[in-house]
Amino acid sequence: MGRPPHSLNPTAIQNALAIFSVDTSRGIQITPAAHLLEFLQPPLQTNRPTLIGAIGPRGAELAHHLLQCYPAATSIHALAADDSARQSFTLAELAQTARRWDWWHIPPRSKDSDLTHLVELIAQLRAPNGCPWDRAQTHASLRPYLLEEAHELLEALDAADSDAIRDELGDVLLQILLHCQLAAERGAFTIRDVLEQLARKLVRRHPHVWGGRQLGSPEAVRQSWEQLKREERGEAETSRALLDGLPKTLPALLQAQRLQERAARVGFDWENEEDVAAKVREELAELLQASPGTEREAELGDVLFSLVNWARWLHLPDIESTLRAANQRFRRRFSYVETRLQEKGIELSEASLSEMDALWEEAKLLGC
Repeated sequence: MGRPPHSLNPTAIQNALAIFSVDTSRGIQITPAAHLLEFLQPPLQTNRPTLIGAIGPRGAELAHHLLQCYPAATSIHALAADDSARQSFTLAELAQTARRWDWWHIPPRSKDSDLTHLVELIAQLRAPNGCPWDRAQTHASLRPYLLEEAHELLEALDAADSDAIRDELGDVLLQILLHCQLAAERGAFTIRDVLEQLARKLVRRHPHVWGGRQLGSPEAVRQSWEQLKREERGEAETSRALLDGLPKTLPALLQAQRLQERAARVGFDWENEEDVAAKVREELAELLQASPGTEREAELGDVLFSLVNWARWLHLPDIESTLRAANQRFRRRFSYVETRLQEKGIELSEASLSEMDALWEEAKLLGC
């Protein structure tokens, strides 16, 4: 019988290990290139050394694939066919070459890149000889930090700053791991339970990916997702109110958008955009006629609610981001006004409205 598909010759493996001078005392991953290329995310433990064989002409493709696991500057030891001397390249360089290769050896990444190591660090912070601040935290005390870190991540996303996004994702992950450690200490659940439940939920709620069901549009996927959620809760179609399940702590604009989306699903919606715009004008007129106090406050709320509805009809999927972008424009333009006044030796509090308006329009023309 021949070797199974994707298998490597044991003698060839030993020869490659000798040429690369690989220390296997702590274990090594050995895999054919074709096996790794079967996966969207290469199934590698990057904190262990890796030997990849039978690469052939697919080296550039494999290198692009491995960039999901290793930095572009990772040094790779490579061995070409009929060559007894190894060569070294960065992963980025290998992604640009068409040469045929027999073997690659990838040294392990730092253990700091491993989730298990990070979980251990969090446990040490909470240990009796750990950090007094971390040991004092509870689920309740960590709540504001989770919210703060989420907002800092949103700011990084708005700025499209990859370095900042990476850092802020780490800070959000820290909050998640701290909550998991607190739960583990009281015997409720562990990070492994969270990962397991999430993986199973993703598969269960995507039958069109892993179950053979055909869903041809994002709306069909959304409806399927909601139906599966109801089935998981053991609920009948009408046993749960339509607007139940929305977190009451959602930001008000986002909550308004989600409420309107749910109502629209059952036909409680305007027939066209002109009617939505007319409703905004109607609510604004009522605000202008309202008496000061609670009546005016209520009418202003109705104006804001109707504007959110108009944003939905304009196909703006994230009204929170829309308003954040407007806030950022205001910051930039006002900062321009302030800076220009300072250059002219004029204090902001002493500038006239006409001077500030002129600089504001100048900022707009400059794209601020």
